[in-house]
Amino acid sequence: MNTPAFTRAAALPGILKQRIVILDGAMGTMIQRYKLGEADYRGTRFADHPKDLKGNNELLQFTRPDVISEIHVLYLSPAPRATSTARRTSRATSPGRWAPPRAPRASAPT
Repeated sequence: MNTPAFTRAAALPGILKQRIVILDGAMGTMIQRYKLGEADYRGTRFADHPKDLKGNNELLQFTRPDVISEIHVLYLSPAPRATSTARRTSRATSPGRWAPPRAPRASAPT
């Protein structure tokens, strides 16, 4: 077996020999459990947007960060050895469905 060049990935074969590894990409399913409405997706930041925004889960990091944070805590509470992301809605074709205005970048907390 070839050892991956990435430092963290090099440990994966050993981890797989020791324990079961589960990759779960159910972020959208977790968000659906909250039964969020259009107002949750809009918040005050996108209140005047001309299109419906419900379903644009990317906006929730701005409008409902509490929901996204809680889901991340749920995912990370079992102390997984590895996590990954799949930003499907960040593809050029996905945001066009909602076409939210470009928001100014939020500055990092100091």
